[in-house]
Amino acid sequence: MVALSRLFIDKIALTIPVQSRSLQHDITEHLRACADARIVRGVPYGDPVARYHFAYTIPLYGGRSALVQVAPRDDRMNFLRFEFNPSNRGPAHEHPLLLVSGIICGAWPSFARALDQARINRLDFAIDIYGIHIDRLGIHHPTRSTFSSHYERDGHTTGMYLGKRTSKRYVVIYDKTRQARERHARILRGERTRVEIRAADMGPLSALSDMPNPFASVALFVYPLHSEEAYGYAHFLDSCRYRGAQAALHLIRNRRTRAQYRAWLTERCGPSWWSPEEIWAQRMDALRRALGG
Repeated sequence: MVALSRLFIDKIALTIPVQSRSLQHDITEHLRACADARIVRGVPYGDPVARYHFAYTIPLYGGRSALVQVAPRDDRMNFLRFEFNPSNRGPAHEHPLLLVSGIICGAWPSFARALDQARINRLDFAIDIYGIHIDRLGIHHPTRSTFSSHYERDGHTTGMYLGKRTSKRYVVIYDKTRQARERHARILRGERTRVEIRAADMGPLSALSDMPNPFASVALFVYPLHSEEAYGYAHFLDSCRYRGAQAALHLIRNRRTRAQYRAWLTERCGPSWWSPEEIWAQRMDALRRALGG
């Protein structure tokens, strides 16, 4: 039986302006002192210091971490940035934002109030689908034509990307059961497929309430088993499985025929349990939980 989780935020990154030069100095020195005391860990190289002069990780439970960056290399960027997965908790099961706040407040006591000025640098909306393997799923988007799939040695699909990963919004679907086993040595019961919409530079936190539904443009399909395939569409479904619904439809040059196949996919393979409106209605509750509310 197929079931959906509630909508949640898998990763969030916020930036906050710090106008005072003296406060910028105090925050930078405080983080350096925390690194010397091994409360945080400095990041000497890599992506975290590509756009910021200083980056630090805050240890979380299970070897995971939250990221804090300060002093951008571009003066037009906000001074402070922090990023975390809300589901990754601290050593005493603290919310990661509580740990970030506890450290920053050492130099900036009013940091909690400054969160009202935060801007969303990255936000990953996610929902888990229980009871169906990723091999039977397909996606289509009317404007995002770039599609790629990833496979394991056994031939099973491990992930699909829709849209360019360098863009401000793209879709990712991946086998969460396999990922948990390979990355975290955890065994999840049954099949679990995660659908994520990764968005960047969304503006202030308040903008989320009026943001257009990104799930509304994502058509999700469940491909029927071979014994259930309708005659005349078997080759098209094989094309969908091989190269993805996006590319399979794109290969049909005749617009009328392409529309016919898209309509057949939606009617025959569109699951009744996929409701973008119901999913998106949960976004503010998901944001509240992501911020520790």
